[in-house]
Amino acid sequence: MAKKLLAVLAAAVAGMLIALAPAGTANAAEVDSAVAASWTSTAKECDTAALVQVCVQPYGDVLWVKDRVADGMIVGIAWVDLDSDRIGECWNRLGAATGWTVCNKNFTEGHEIGWGPIWDGMSYEEYAAAFTANYTVV
Repeated sequence: MAKKLLAVLAAAVAGMLIALAPAGTANAAEVDSAVAASWTSTAKECDTAALVQVCVQPYGDVLWVKDRVADGMIVGIAWVDLDSDRIGECWNRLGAATGWTVCNKNFTEGHEIGWGPIWDGMSYEEYAAAFTANYTVV
């Protein structure tokens, strides 16, 4: 539990500092822009917030993001590898009309990934809570 709590706190702090980190920083957060995709029947674990629905597809390491409200806000999924120093975000910048979007990652097999929905303008507390929403072993 202490390992998860430490990882969650580190993830929250790192995420809030993404905009301040200089390019090329070692162990910098991975920030990806999702691309449009067709929903597949492959098994996924999902979570829904008011503005966004997100899913993790453990087989293939695919992160799914769907903007639920056509309001111009950017939505995404935040993740942290609890067994390494990797942390990141996948943002749907394409809007609600696009439907599902994806980021294809390459996680280390057997690692536990903490993840949850995020959106532009969320508070520090909301962002920190996103990493405690779900845990998936890839």
